[in-house]
Amino acid sequence: NCVSRKAGMFCNPLSETWGSLDNPFSAQQRADGGFATGGGDADRALAAQSLAVLALLGEAPSERGDAVARGLDHLAGLDLADRHPTAIGLAALALTEGALLTGDPARRSDAERALARIDHVASAPGALPGFAWLALETAQYGGLTASERQLQRARAAYGRRSEEHTSELQSQF
Repeated sequence: NCVSRKAGMFCNPLSETWGSLDNPFSAQQRADGGFATGGGDADRALAAQSLAVLALLGEAPSERGDAVARGLDHLAGLDLADRHPTAIGLAALALTEGALLTGDPARRSDAERALARIDHVASAPGALPGFAWLALETAQYGGLTASERQLQRARAAYGRRSEEHTSELQSQF
């Protein structure tokens, strides 16, 4: 129920309370590890898969090992080419968290491939969604290879947005 990270040991305090309950995502998982079809929309399917994997990772991943592994495998096997930047950011975040929580070197490769895809899609100004920023920050914190250029761009863009928003709010009062 505990995972070692660079900054120390992290434990899920709810695992003992909820450990015996079925996870609603596990019950919806298909045999191939997928969770949703997205109604034929590849971006929605990628986002739904990523969110379901993040939910499993956030709830005692060691106790849900098979569901987590199948979800990560399915996610890693999806084609990120020509996907919406937000869907790619969610996938990168889920794969990054999966790599860091499992400590599996193969998962690190999957995460770094998704993180590299962020660098590819985020070449236009303002094209980097918040989930991509979270994935990059998490990757850097966990020692994965991530684009320093994109990370600095995201920090600058989101910092500037925060300052502009704060100034706007302050001017209204």
